[in-house]
Amino acid sequence: MSQNAITALRMLLVLCVGSNIAFAERANGFAPDKMETILYGVAYYPEYMPSDRLDRDVELMEKAGITVVRVGESTWSSWEPRDGEFQFDWMERVLDRLHKADCAETVSGSHPCRVISVRYKL
Repeated sequence: MSQNAITALRMLLVLCVGSNIAFAERANGFAPDKMETILYGVAYYPEYMPSDRLDRDVELMEKAGITVVRVGESTWSSWEPRDGEFQFDWMERVLDRLHKADCAETVSGSHPCRVISVRYKL
């Protein structure tokens, strides 16, 4: 397996598994039968929004009572703008802002899973 494939698989593991572990930890040992509140969430696509709008968007989410935000599923080209070159800064900024607002997030890996499996014939 090529180094690019290994790097892509490692990133995919972080995206698909790591965020779910972080969410579970933030939810304080979430168990459906012990839920004291309903999770209220949105899908957010920061890659389609002007970067200076992030604070306003998160403020609106807070005002609406959003507790969970799904991000990162839309454009693989934002994660890997050139073959083998991965960019995470744009998403770190979003996740940091969501954490500041005390919103849990989940990073979706559905589209990247397809791109990686086709590209590397997995």
